[in-house]
Amino acid sequence: MRYRVQIDVNGDVASIYDKQLGKELLLAPMRLALTTDDPRQYPAWNMDYDQASAPPRAYIGDPAQVHIVENGLARVAIEVARETEGSKYVQTISLAAGDAGNRVEFSYSIDWRTTKANLKQAFPLSAANSNATYSWDIGTVERPKAFDRQFEVASHRWIDLTDKSGSYGVTILTDCKNGSDKTDDNTLRVTLVRSPGTDKAHAYTDQGNQDWGHHDFTLGLAGHSNDWRQLQTVWQAHRLNNRLAAFVSAKHSGSLGKTFSFLHLNNPNIRVLALKKSGRQ
Repeated sequence: MRYRVQIDVNGDVASIYDKQLGKELLLAPMRLALTTDDPRQYPAWNMDYDQASAPPRAYIGDPAQVHIVENGLARVAIEVARETEGSKYVQTISLAAGDAGNRVEFSYSIDWRTTKANLKQAFPLSAANSNATYSWDIGTVERPKAFDRQFEVASHRWIDLTDKSGSYGVTILTDCKNGSDKTDDNTLRVTLVRSPGTDKAHAYTDQGNQDWGHHDFTLGLAGHSNDWRQLQTVWQAHRLNNRLAAFVSAKHSGSLGKTFSFLHLNNPNIRVLALKKSGRQ
């Protein structure tokens, strides 16, 4: 397999070594962090920079229960279960064979019951750059690290941090989590779930337990040499989001043969977003 992943005694991913690149991709362990979130107004919509930029009030770090849940030729996976501040966290780290092995996947199953809190997955990367690239699906935007007028920012499906040397980088893959922040030149933090406090706003008390309940989602990480545009690591984000669906069909006769395609592309930078069959015969 392409990556060698190590988990520390706290249950955090402490090392991701890319054997293809010959590089360690993490600067420090990937930790799940709880930041205090009690906005001055409009809790469901606002975050306050002083709280977002403060050190986390806690890390998910109760004694971890670690189990091997898959150990086959196609995939290996380790499950890490922990509990902190009334919420339960199960994270599954997976490595696969074939093209899927070009990414490390992190699946989460969370029963969330924590208040006045924002849960973030930190990716402290060995790559360093003042700017990161954020996907807008049909375009991208580069943004600097967080400051008081721009800290929690949006993206769609992936964020890339290419080292300022241009020699390598890391693409973070997301399936349904579109908010994140960049705390320094090395660290990206993806926002996972959030239950804001209502003490400071003195209103909207019903919003204090938003996001309470069960959550299942997946993140991923893919290393690349040079720039993400050349290595097309963004396709790993699309594969994470749009997995191949296999199904069984009854045997039947037809004129199309064993395979059929509506179109063929000769440029890997082009992605088809929609296709509609003509009504004309």
